[in-house]
Amino acid sequence: MKKFFVSILTIIIATTCVFAVSCSDNVKNGSKVQKVEMTLQVYNATGEVEDTITAYFELYLNFAPESTAHIINLINEGFYNGTCVSNVNANWMELGQYQFDAEDKMVEKEYNYGTVIGEFLNNGLKGNRLTTSKGSIIFKREYDDNTVDTDQSKYDTAESTLAFCFTASSASTFNANSYCVLGKVLDDDANPDADNDLDKKSSIDKLVTLADYKETKVDNQTITTYYYEKEGKYYTKWLDEDGVTRYAEGDEVNMDAALSGTQLEEFNELFNDNTNYFLVVPSVKIVIESMKLC
Repeated sequence: MKKFFVSILTIIIATTCVFAVSCSDNVKNGSKVQKVEMTLQVYNATGEVEDTITAYFELYLNFAPESTAHIINLINEGFYNGTCVSNVNANWMELGQYQFDAEDKMVEKEYNYGTVIGEFLNNGLKGNRLTTSKGSIIFKREYDDNTVDTDQSKYDTAESTLAFCFTASSASTFNANSYCVLGKVLDDDANPDADNDLDKKSSIDKLVTLADYKETKVDNQTITTYYYEKEGKYYTKWLDEDGVTRYAEGDEVNMDAALSGTQLEEFNELFNDNTNYFLVVPSVKIVIESMKLC
């Protein structure tokens, strides 16, 4: 039944691509595109908005029709408004799954919109010309259980989480053959006449600045905060004065509570076996104020 559905969907992709090219001027690389405006608020340590970033991206409707239609519906429903950037590193950031509660802890946002078939080559769907590169937008699904073999049972599990790629190196995690690349952040909309340096940047370069929040400094120590999705727990990581990596449970830095002995051994095993589920929490709150179609 799935193979039949994939075949029908492949025909739909090919047909709609032809229709889009002939009936719309808003076409790139053979696909109709839908422009989206996203506004993010970056808070400081005292809970005040320090920066507001407005960035634009385009969804490629014909390369991933099921996925883009799903995302557009979520945007129109206002689903992304109030969600937060829940994972950020040098190569990408993620948003659209979590929001902050009254105590500024991340909690999953209520979601009742179902899952979407994985629109990528390894799932039998051809014709998507987008690759994983700087500016690519990935429709995140559940990770495979290991990095050697892909798990087809995880292919059709995408819900709402979007990964925005900062570098081409993100392809090592989100290979376009096994993850749906459904859009691109604009890289040609820089405004050299803007009043401040951030607003002068292109949309993708604005987002790349958020990688600076992957860690923070406390008493000259570089601190990284993780959120372990499977258990809903926070952990902090730092290097001690001897250069040894230390971990402690909780999102507040407590160097006196560093894991040791059996606890540390068990944590290292847990971390190594579940690396993809340890989200790197930004050092400040980054909230999506709004996401809307242009």
